[in-house]
Amino acid sequence: MYVSSLDRPWLETPFLFQGFLLETDDQLATLRQYCRYVDIDTELGSEIKVEKVPGPDLVSQGEKIAEDDLDRKRLEFEMLRAQARPIEQTQTYEDLSDVEDEIRQVADAYRDSIVLMETVFEDAQKKRNIDTAGITISVGRLANSVIRNPDALMLFSQIKDKDRYTAQHSLRVCILALTLGRQLGLELGAIKALGIGALLHDIGKVRIPEEILKKPERLTKPEIELMKLHVPYGLQILRAQAPGLPTVALDVVGWHHERYDGSGYMSGAKGNEISQFGHIGGITDHFDAVTSDRPWRKGAAHHTTLMKMYDQRGKLFHPALVEQFIRSMGVYPIGSVVQLNTGEAGVVITRNRSRHLRPRVVVAARADNSLYDIARTVDLTKDRSPDGRMYEVVRVLGPDEHSINPVEHLPVLAA
Repeated sequence: MYVSSLDRPWLETPFLFQGFLLETDDQLATLRQYCRYVDIDTELGSEIKVEKVPGPDLVSQGEKIAEDDLDRKRLEFEMLRAQARPIEQTQTYEDLSDVEDEIRQVADAYRDSIVLMETVFEDAQKKRNIDTAGITISVGRLANSVIRNPDALMLFSQIKDKDRYTAQHSLRVCILALTLGRQLGLELGAIKALGIGALLHDIGKVRIPEEILKKPERLTKPEIELMKLHVPYGLQILRAQAPGLPTVALDVVGWHHERYDGSGYMSGAKGNEISQFGHIGGITDHFDAVTSDRPWRKGAAHHTTLMKMYDQRGKLFHPALVEQFIRSMGVYPIGSVVQLNTGEAGVVITRNRSRHLRPRVVVAARADNSLYDIARTVDLTKDRSPDGRMYEVVRVLGPDEHSINPVEHLPVLAA
C-alpha cells in the first residue's frame, strides 16, 4: 500500500520522503513506532508507476541497501531535523535582492578582494605593513552582499583556480564565515569582524617554505609539524604588520585549527575554551579545505562533507555551530551536482531557505549522462517535468558519477 500522509510531520520520523510504498514488515513496525494512524492512497497502492523510494528499511528494487547508504540517509534525515529546529537569534535577516541582481552588484567586490589578498600575502611576506583599511573596506562590501543575499557570493566561491589557491581559499573561508554569521543573526559589525579574521586566517603561511605549501603529495610528519606553525606565525604577522584589526578577528587566526574535543592545535583547547569565532573559523576552514582539489587528492562533494561534519558534531566541531553551518549551506549546497527523479543531472544554483529540498537546478545532463547542448534551469518549488511530475532531487552525485563541470553552469561567469 502507498502511505500518502502521516499523523505527524514527516521530519519527525525516519521516513525521508513525503509518501512511500509500504512493502515490508520492518517498515510497518517502524511506522507503528512513530504514528497512530496514516492516510493510504488506494489509487496508487501496489501498482504505483513511479520509482520506489526508501523508507528506513526499504529494500530498493529487490536489493539490500548498503550499510554506508543507510548511514547517508540517516545523516540526511538528521540534518533535515536540525534545519527544522527553531533557533534563537538576536537578529533575523531576510533576502533583500534576488540572486541575479546580487551577482551583478557584488562581482567587482569579489574580484577586487582576490587581487587585494594577493597583495596582502605579498606584503606580509616582505614584512611591509598590511593594508588594514583596504581589508576593512573589502570585507564590508562582501558582508553587505551576504546580508542582502548570500547565494551570489556562494556562487562566486565555486570558482577555483589552483594557481591562486591561497588567496581564493582565504576568500572562500571569509564568504562561508560571513554566511554563517548571517545565519546566526550576528550584528553587522560582528559579522564584518568575523569576516576579517576569516580572510586573514592563513596569513602565517607566508613563512612556510614554498616546497611544503605546493608539495604534490601528502606531507610527512615533520612537514606537518612545520605547517602547523602558520598559526603562531599568523598572529605574529598581524600584531606587527596590521595594527588596528579587531581583537576578535585574531580569534579566527589563532583558533581555527583547534577542535571541540581538544584534538586540534596549537594549544589543544577544547569546548568553551575556544571562542565562538575560533569555532567558526575551524568549521569554515575545514569545509573549504576538504571540498577543494589538492595536488594529492580530489576535493570531496559538499553534501558528503557536510554529512561527515554533522556526524562529528560534539567531537571535532561545536555541535550548535556546525548545525547552523549546515543550515547556512542547505541540504543541497550551491554547486552540488544532483540527480533528479527524471534521471537527469544538474547543478544547484540557489537554495530555498524555507523548503530545503527544493532548490533551483541547472539541468545539464540526460539520464544516460550525455550533456545537453543547452542546459535549462528548473525551480523545484513549481516546475514540472515533460511528463507532468514535480521535479525531485533523488540523490547527490559524487565527482566520479557524472560528466558535468559545475562551474560551467554557474550564472556568475558572465558577470
